[in-house]
Amino acid sequence: FDIIKEIDKLCITEKRNPLGRKWNELNFGECSELLLNAFNFDLAYQDCAVMPVDKAEFYRNFIVSKFDELETVCFTNWFQNPWKNKNVAVWNPITDNTFDMAIVFADSTKIVFTYFISED
Repeated sequence: FDIIKEIDKLCITEKRNPLGRKWNELNFGECSELLLNAFNFDLAYQDCAVMPVDKAEFYRNFIVSKFDELETVCFTNWFQNPWKNKNVAVWNPITDNTFDMAIVFADSTKIVFTYFISED
């Protein structure tokens, strides 16, 4: 079972750019925080809330509750959390949008593939 191939198949299905070995693996906590920030704030205008934090927490918790932290692998196309490291933006794009962020949680039976897009 090659999880990267499965993630790339999802990219192709969604008409997104597959990244192959360019996916960045993060731990469960890091991806969970990234997902919360992505729900809560705009990707281009990082201080601009697009969803109240309680709603962002609800959606993040809904997704992560489906996974056992010790049995889950997590990936993103970013190499820094842009909400923690202001003015640092390093990622491999999966879309033609100015900004995009993919966050993936996967275990042996399921994959949740989320992505967010933004323009400046």
